[in-house]
Amino acid sequence: DGGGIYSDGESFLSVSGSEFLKNEALGDWSNGGGIAAMGRQTLTLRTSTFHDNYAAVGGAVTVHKEAVAVIEDCIIENNGRRVVNGVVVAVSAQGGGVQFSGSAGQSMARCLIRNNEASQYGGGLYVKPSSNVTLTLDSCVIADNVSGNLGGGIHQASDGGKLQLIN
Repeated sequence: DGGGIYSDGESFLSVSGSEFLKNEALGDWSNGGGIAAMGRQTLTLRTSTFHDNYAAVGGAVTVHKEAVAVIEDCIIENNGRRVVNGVVVAVSAQGGGVQFSGSAGQSMARCLIRNNEASQYGGGLYVKPSSNVTLTLDSCVIADNVSGNLGGGIHQASDGGKLQLIN
């Protein structure tokens, strides 16, 4: 898990002005090629770029369990494909760009989520919030993402959570 950064437990992780390029988290159900935020924590990402990262779940970023995420002014592009010697050898199962799953609120603002891929669900975003949890997307561009099954741009799994789109 966490090809670039793995964060678990009760913590605060803040990343700003960074580039996550060609990171991999390998394994059948690996999480977060760029970043995996897995515990009771706060993850803040600002003005960062995620390109060509791979994990089985959440090609660029996975936010899971009780992690709270605030992602602003980021570019999440060309994630979800594992390339070896110029050949695609694996594709993220869900959340080629970002996977949100868990029991805490998350938000994204002014982000570009483009050209990510998942073999099953959510080429751009895979969203599976617990009951009464909201993911807010504010002024984000979600374009040219591909899914082999459902939700090329966004796939929201039905566990009672809410997805709020603004602008």
